Amino acid sequence: MSPQRSANITAAVILILLAAQQGTMDQQVLGYRVSKLTCSPTCSGNCYYSWLKQRWISDYWHTDEGYWQHTPTSIGCSTTATVWIDSTSSSIQDKYSCNVYTHVYSLPYCELGEQQWDVMYNLDSVCALEGSSVDLFCIYKHPGGLTVTASFWFINDQPGVGPVDLRDDDQYKGRVQYYQNQNQLYHTVTITDLRANDAQTYKFRFITDDPDGKYTDSSGIRLSVTGLKIEVSDTQGGGKKLICRSTCTLTNPTYIWYRNEQPVSEQNRAVLYLRDRTVDAGSYSCAVKGHEEIRSAAVCGFEGLQVKVEGATAALVEGQTVTLTCSSMCSQFYSNYTWYRNRQAVSEQNRSVEALGTGQNYSITNISSQHSGLYYCTALNQLGQHSSALARLDVFSDWWKQYAVWAAVGLVPALALSLLTAVLCVQRKRRAERGADVQTPKPGDDTYTALNLATTSSSEYDTLTHATHSPSDTYSTLNPATRTSSEYDTLTHATHSANDTYSTLNPATRTSSEYDTLMVVGPPPVQSGAPDEENN
Repeated sequence: MSPQRSANITAAVILILLAAQQGTMDQQVLGYRVSKLTCSPTCSGNCYYSWLKQRWISDYWHTDEGYWQHTPTSIGCSTTATVWIDSTSSSIQDKYSCNVYTHVYSLPYCELGEQQWDVMYNLDSVCALEGSSVDLFCIYKHPGGLTVTASFWFINDQPGVGPVDLRDDDQYKGRVQYYQNQNQLYHTVTITDLRANDAQTYKFRFITDDPDGKYTDSSGIRLSVTGLKIEVSDTQGGGKKLICRSTCTLTNPTYIWYRNEQPVSEQNRAVLYLRDRTVDAGSYSCAVKGHEEIRSAAVCGFEGLQVKVEGATAALVEGQTVTLTCSSMCSQFYSNYTWYRNRQAVSEQNRSVEALGTGQNYSITNISSQHSGLYYCTALNQLGQHSSALARLDVFSDWWKQYAVWAAVGLVPALALSLLTAVLCVQRKRRAERGADVQTPKPGDDTYTALNLATTSSSEYDTLTHATHSPSDTYSTLNPATRTSSEYDTLTHATHSANDTYSTLNPATRTSSEYDTLMVVGPPPVQSGAPDEENN
């Protein structure tokens, strides 16, 4: 070993020996087994306390006599002047002593004192949705032999009063529940109906039957309370990108999207893409699975502001009342409406914008040509200010009414005349088509033969002369005197034309207005009296 190293070790030993100081012990008995030990003088900085125990050894041969253990046993060290010792036997059978070590180069690990008290939280921080519930959990410990008399969570440590139990805090009345097991030394607090101002650091405190045995951990659990908000941005293809945001990081969330209050199927991520301006139009909101009742504020997809003109005819004329409405499928999300008019054509170089008023509706009474121009509206929602497309308003003077009336008066007769002309043309065309359908018969095409004038009979057809009546006949006999029938017209006195077709005779005149009759049937010149004789 080198002389220099040997000198350093010797100096360190001398320093430790010089730093060790016998302390004065104060022992307080708590209950049957716990001894509360306090060593003095106290120290600060790089120092610690070493604790020793001597046990009383009884003389079994002489029960009233005994002796103290010759060599004290080390039971550990502490960085605080007070420790609690849970003896395995009666506290009066043990004797304790302490040493104080100051100006120590390196502190040893000590398990007594502060190490006997602790609170361990399951989380350093937690994020929860506004309106939901949250559980905060911890495990604690204290020196053996002590009994916990009170335990609670708090956020406020009032000067002169101390920590205030959450159950007694007006901000949390009716929203806090405790679950604890003193045997296993764990404690849980449940806070319901979370609010934004519940975002605090929550600490746990417990009190034992030792008047000085109170412990509070200084770290606690930091609770963050968040709502959900949708962030909207444009995509390169003209669509929309919706992101469901929170102000803190939720633990393994599964997102649910809603369009017009209905769930969007197969969408459980924080991002939603809208591509079709027609199909995907509507209002959107998001929620987290398990907390579906807690939704974000809705935003509008693809639906912007537009100006609608109400209370006017197709062409505005002076004197009318017109109402302009700044409308949208998502009007419930807009506020702070403002109206503007641009008197001139819109261009980047030339704008003459005039602010008109506020409100979703803007009315103009007794409108005149001075009100003509390009109108648009602006409104605010959670994403900022938006502007509608321009709406043109053209107002005509009163003289325009007169020209309109004159035009209407002249237009009605013209339409009537055109309609009459069309009807006549249609009728004329139909008559022409009907005449073309009538064919002129040829003598050779007749389906009848001439009667023999001498006998008034035909070799191919029967005549009605001298016809006898039969019940099965489909005709009736002629009256021999008048050559007529009560049921049918005859061809008597009919004129004959070889080119004629046939139609029913007029019973009164025995003629037809559309066709000639076949011929006049009469006796031949040489037998002029035959028919009269027959009639007689």
